[in-house]
Amino acid sequence: MPVKKLSIVLKELRESRGLTIKKLAELTGLGNGTIGDMETGKSHGSRKSLGKIAKVLNLTPEERNLLDSAFLGREVISSDDPRVTNLNKRERLQHDDFMRDALLFFQDEKVSDEDKQKLFDSLQEAFFTIKLANKRKK
Repeated sequence: MPVKKLSIVLKELRESRGLTIKKLAELTGLGNGTIGDMETGKSHGSRKSLGKIAKVLNLTPEERNLLDSAFLGREVISSDDPRVTNLNKRERLQHDDFMRDALLFFQDEKVSDEDKQKLFDSLQEAFFTIKLANKRKK
């Protein structure tokens, strides 16, 4: 599935909250130009700016995933597991790559949603078990 451009996603999320660029800038502490440039595609913004915007817009996990995917230019694997949110950038990339490889299995229509969820949960648990084992080696 193609990832939407950050400019489009950001504008849709802002407008869905009934906010103007000026009001969002005021609430986030960012400049009007910063948000305007992000919405027109002139600037990509920073992760920090994106975090401020996400907080002010009070995004759902799905909306935050959409925003993060647009920012990174590739699909991000979403998870309700709090361990995922505590990963640093490098670890998050490793997690996303690990889980993306598993998505090939999810494309099989013969696999039930329940089995897909079990696999996703098991793979995520394996990722964190391996991560912990690697930390112990150091």
